[in-house]
Amino acid sequence: MIALLISDFFLATFALMNFSTFHVSLVKPIGWRPTFKYYNTWLSLLTGILSIISMILISLPIAVITIAIVLFFYMVVLYRKPEVNWGSSTQAQTYRAALTSIQQLVHIEEHVKNYRPQILVLTGLPNTRPALVDFAYLICKNNSLMICGNIVEEKLKFETRSKLQQKAYRYLRFTNIKGFCAMADNSNLHTGVAAMLGLAGVGKVKPNILLMGYKNNWSTCDRTALDQYVLTIHTGFEMNVGVAILRLQEGLDCSQILADIDDLILHKFPKDKKQNHQSNEWSVTSNSFGNFSTDGDTTVTSVTMLNDESKVEETEESESPNNNEGRRTLVLGVTKSKKSKRSKKLAITYRDPEGNQLPKSVMNKIIVFQKKQKKDTIDIWWLSDDGGLTLLLPVIINSRSNWSETKLRIFCTASGVHELEKEQKGMAVLLSKFRIDYSDLVIISDVDEAPKKKTKKWFDDDLR
Repeated sequence: MIALLISDFFLATFALMNFSTFHVSLVKPIGWRPTFKYYNTWLSLLTGILSIISMILISLPIAVITIAIVLFFYMVVLYRKPEVNWGSSTQAQTYRAALTSIQQLVHIEEHVKNYRPQILVLTGLPNTRPALVDFAYLICKNNSLMICGNIVEEKLKFETRSKLQQKAYRYLRFTNIKGFCAMADNSNLHTGVAAMLGLAGVGKVKPNILLMGYKNNWSTCDRTALDQYVLTIHTGFEMNVGVAILRLQEGLDCSQILADIDDLILHKFPKDKKQNHQSNEWSVTSNSFGNFSTDGDTTVTSVTMLNDESKVEETEESESPNNNEGRRTLVLGVTKSKKSKRSKKLAITYRDPEGNQLPKSVMNKIIVFQKKQKKDTIDIWWLSDDGGLTLLLPVIINSRSNWSETKLRIFCTASGVHELEKEQKGMAVLLSKFRIDYSDLVIISDVDEAPKKKTKKWFDDDLR
C-alpha cells in the first residue's frame, strides 16, 4: 500500500510538471526557452493526461486520495497567499489576458449601458486622506477603475519615486482597496493633473471623473495656490471629464495625525470593541458638470508635498485649523470584523501611539464612509441635465451594503409655478424608467428668483 501511494505521488508530481510546461508554452512568456531539443507543447499535455490515467489504473481509491491531498495543499496556498514571487505561468497568463481584453475594448464602441465611473482621486499618499480614498472606493468597488493621484512639486530621484509608489500600494493592500497609484513630480497642481488625465490609464480604461477635496482656506490662502486649484477644476472640464469635489465638516487631510504606513504595519494592537456609530445626513450637490460635495466646513484636500521617501511635509494647501500643534499622533490599526464569518474583511480603526482606543467621535469622523449608515438621507440636487452623473453616483453609493438602508431624496428645478406639476410627473416617469428607488421628489419652482439678503449673508458666512 505504501508503494502504491508513493507511486501515485510520483505520478501526480510528474503530471503537474507536464501541465505546467504545457500552460507556460501556451502563454509564451519571453523567459520560456526549453533546452530539450525535441520538446513539444502537446506532448507535455499528453504525458500529463497519461500520468493521471496511470494513477487511476494502479488503484482508484489511492488515486482519489492523492488528488484530494494535492488539492488540499493547493487550497492552503491559495488561502494563505504567501509573500512569495514564484514567477509562475499564472502571472504571465494574467498579464496576457489583461492585455488582450484592453486591446479588444479599444475597438468596441461606447454605450450608455456599459458606462462605468472611472475615478482619478487626488489623495497625495493614500494614507494621508483615508476618507477621500474610502469615498472613491465606495463608488468604484468591484465596478471600475480607481487611481490615487499624488503630485509632488520637487523633482524626485528614481529611488525616492519608487519607494513612494510602493508605500502607496502597501496602504491600499493593507486596507483591502483595489486601486492604482499614479505620481507626477516636478509639477504644480494644475500641470500635474493635466498630465495624469492625459496619460493615466490604457485605451478605454482611463479616468472619466476627477475627484478632489474642497479647499476650505480659499479665502485666506496664497493667491497662486487658489489659482492653481481653480485651474485644476477647469482642466477637468476642458478634458471632458466629470469633476467631483468632496467636502467634509471635519476635513480630509490626516497627514499630521496619522502615523507612517511602514510604522503602522509593524504595530500589533488588541482587538477593538464593537462600536456604535451615529447616523449622519449627507447631501450631494452638483452643477451641470456633475460636481458634488458634502455639507460642512472642512480642511483643504489637494496634494501632499513629499520631501523624501518616508515623511510628509505639509503645504499651504493642506493647512487646517483642525490640525493644531500638540495634537497626538494617531496610529492606524486593524481588527477583524466579527459580523460575518464568510467575509473576512478588515475593519480600519485608529489608535494613539500607546495602542489606546480613540474616542468614538474622532474615529467615526475618519472612517465615516466605512461604517454602516442607518436611516440616513442622500440629497441629490439635480439642478440641470448633465447626462445623469449627479444621479448615478448616489445610486451607486446606495447600492453598497453599508449604505443600502439610506434613502434618496431628489431635488430638481421647474421653470415656473405652472410647470411644477408637469415637471414632477416627468421626473417621476424618468426615475421609474431608470428603476431608481427614491423616497421623495422635490421640485423647486422659484429658482429664477433673486436670493434674499439674509440668505446671501448666511451663504457667505458658511463659506468662511
